[in-house]
Amino acid sequence: MITLSEFKAYVNITGSDKDSLLQGFISSAIEKLNSECNRKFIRDTFTEYFNYPNCKTVYLQNAPVVSITSLQYYSDNAYTNLIDGSGHTIDNSIEINSNSIVAVNSYSFSRNKLKVVYVGGYKFTVGTGRVKVLAGSKNVEGLLGTLFTDEIVAGDYIYFDGLKRKVATIVDATHLTLTEAVLEDHISVTFTVSNVPDDLSLFCCKVAAEMWYESPGTGRGLLLVESKSTEKEGSVSYKTLDWTPILEKYRVINI
Repeated sequence: MITLSEFKAYVNITGSDKDSLLQGFISSAIEKLNSECNRKFIRDTFTEYFNYPNCKTVYLQNAPVVSITSLQYYSDNAYTNLIDGSGHTIDNSIEINSNSIVAVNSYSFSRNKLKVVYVGGYKFTVGTGRVKVLAGSKNVEGLLGTLFTDEIVAGDYIYFDGLKRKVATIVDATHLTLTEAVLEDHISVTFTVSNVPDDLSLFCCKVAAEMWYESPGTGRGLLLVESKSTEKEGSVSYKTLDWTPILEKYRVINI
């Protein structure tokens, strides 16, 4: 959801002696987000089971849905493929939306114990190969077998050397352009690709930062201090962080 470098820049930390602690706060922030929203946000393969009476649409928990691996229903003590018509495949019989799938070609999901295996969640992965970007340029050259056309789309973010830049266009497997130029040379560096929305990244930064500032030995309460009535901190008031808007936007409610 966020890189260690991104979080360290957010809380203005330059050293590396607390990297393990900070990474732990990032992981805890992501787990808090997953728990509060009743879903997983990082892309993975998921399995869900449904019992629907008669419907053409199934809503999946871990959006955005990327692809469907298998669709099966339970019958005679075994799982059987739902899509079994002549010439019919998951690709041409299932329409994929952001948080749901829709059956076409006269199929429906009206089966007992429907089993859906799918890939879902936001992209946050280390890219293949390395990249090279020169100072003042928006052009990125891929090195050592990059797969830009397979791994990245316009609008994704690319992280390298502690920087975060949005991708403007994909030229081919080894060339892409950024929306903003870099200030320094970056020669043969690893990179991470992400399509995590900005508000989710900011949520993780803020929650992890709250944990950091409230941990022992880091200046307790600095993030939440709203006002001090005396120079010696005789009276201190604290902010209340309200995560409701972001959580409600992404929360999944089971019915």
